[in-house]
This record gives sequence, structure tokens and C-alpha cells, in this order.
Amino acid sequence: DSSTPSSTLLQGDVGCGKTVVALLAAHAMASNGRQVAFMAPTEVLADQHIKSLDAFCETLPAGQTPPSYALLTGSTKPAERRELLKMLASGDIDILVGTHALISAPVQFHDLGLAIVDEQHKFGVEQRAALLSKASPAPHMLNMSATPIPRSLALVLYGEMELVEIREMPPGRTPVATSVWVEDNAREEAGPSVSLDAAAENSPRANAQSTPMTTREKLAQAIKVEIDSGGKCFIVCPLID
Repeated sequence: DSSTPSSTLLQGDVGCGKTVVALLAAHAMASNGRQVAFMAPTEVLADQHIKSLDAFCETLPAGQTPPSYALLTGSTKPAERRELLKMLASGDIDILVGTHALISAPVQFHDLGLAIVDEQHKFGVEQRAALLSKASPAPHMLNMSATPIPRSLALVLYGEMELVEIREMPPGRTPVATSVWVEDNAREEAGPSVSLDAAAENSPRANAQSTPMTTREKLAQAIKVEIDSGGKCFIVCPLID
């Protein structure tokens, strides 16, 4: 029933194509004369979505009018913001991409038909509700996440949220290998994962002596092997101990 707003959770690993699905949904909504709000948790990600929209519009068939879109974040200059909000309220902007700035009081849509929330697990319940309140009746909602929060999974099981999964990666994507290790600075009989063990076995330190390596030493060696092969590493630490 098209008169009943949908609520969908799109789940899939990073790089599986969730953004492409969101852009197709946004384009379909804009083509039907309604507006789209596309909210991301950071300015960097919001800017990436703008670049994705740029590329997406370049692929549209000749003669097809691309949707109008704009970016709204906390860094948007006051004069630019005033003009943007004016165009949004009049319906001259089809797709508004932005951060938490989208749920601020001055943001008023002419006819919001679809709300998209990327990395849904990084937004609070009230923040997502504030985005839905930008239209009456509520717009369709598409939540995207690689790691849905338990509340969302409960809504899938017992509520009115539909689950859509992307279980495959697009062709050409580099395979992702996941290793699990437990921090323990004591000498070990066996390593915590095959990949860390393999990296350690190829290290000069391992070849020079037979003393077992700690998991932390194996991790450090795995990072070195990755960097030496031209890759990159990110170390994520908790904000609170």
C-alpha cells in the first residue's frame, strides 16, 4: 500500500552497495516529485554521498533530468544556509544530504517523501524520530547499517520494520579477512589466529629465534607485513577506558 509509509532496515557489510540502493531509492522518490533527506553521522561521510550523487547523475540516460541536491552540515556558511533552506522549503531541492543539521528546527521540507539514515546505529531514537517529524504524514524511511543495534533487530522481529539484506559483494571487491585475537602478553603455546601466525612466521624475528611471540607482538608484525605490502592499518581505541 503506497499510502502507508514503509520502514526498512538495509543490512550489509561495508562496501556491499548499500549506498547505491539508497541513491536509486532517492532518485525514484525525486522522480515522483517528492523530496528526500539523506542523513549521515559525519561531514566526511555526507560529503562522500554528495560525490556519489555526482557520479550517479552522470550515469543517467541522456534526456533524463537529474535531481537537484545540496549538502547541509554544521560547516555550511550562514548565507549559504539561508539560501539553501529557502530553496528546500519551496521544493527547489529534491535531495538534501547532511549530518545532524538536517534535524535542526529551521530545516523545513516542502514535501518530504523519504528519509534515509546511513549508519543508523550511530543515531539515537529521538534523532531519527526528529527526522521523521519533518513531514506529516511521516515519510518512508530507509535505515542502513552493517551493524544494526539490538532495538532495530527487535523491531524487525516483533515490530513493523522490514529487513532487507545484501549478502554478496559487488564484483572486483577485495576479499575481507577477519581475525580474532585475545590480548595476552604472556608467552603462548599457539597463536590466536592463522593470519597473525602466518605474518609472524615470515618475520625476521621469528626466523632468528624460537621463543614464542606474544599476541601483541604477532599483531605488530601483522601490521608491518600489511604496510610493507602497500596496505594501510587503522588502530581504533575506545573513547572511554
